[in-house]
Amino acid sequence: MFKKRRFSFVRSSVKKEGVAYCSAYDSEEECLFSSFMIRTHPKKIVNSVWLSFCLRIKEMHDYLVRMSNTGTITNISQPLLKSIKIIVPPTDIQEKFVSIVEMVESIREHQKKSTKTLIII
Repeated sequence: MFKKRRFSFVRSSVKKEGVAYCSAYDSEEECLFSSFMIRTHPKKIVNSVWLSFCLRIKEMHDYLVRMSNTGTITNISQPLLKSIKIIVPPTDIQEKFVSIVEMVESIREHQKKSTKTLIII
């Protein structure tokens, strides 16, 4: 079973490229989502971090932007988001991918802190 993460999409954006941008994040805090966001709960067979990376692939994001409606601002509909088909590898492969992502993020944070320390010295 995957760690429960919150997941959201940008529903509306002034910049066309900003629509359908997604994010998976950990939080136990209560939060409000503006009307420009869509919060979702991926099916139990899909890890939120895996899903986020799949939907951020340039070709997939470009497709979502093309399928959006543009007027004064660009909007994407929930039915369109629900209709997206993605590759869902076995859970052990998704978990391995996520552990690599978390390791890379940890290294990145450590490097940021190290750089700040070097600048202060």
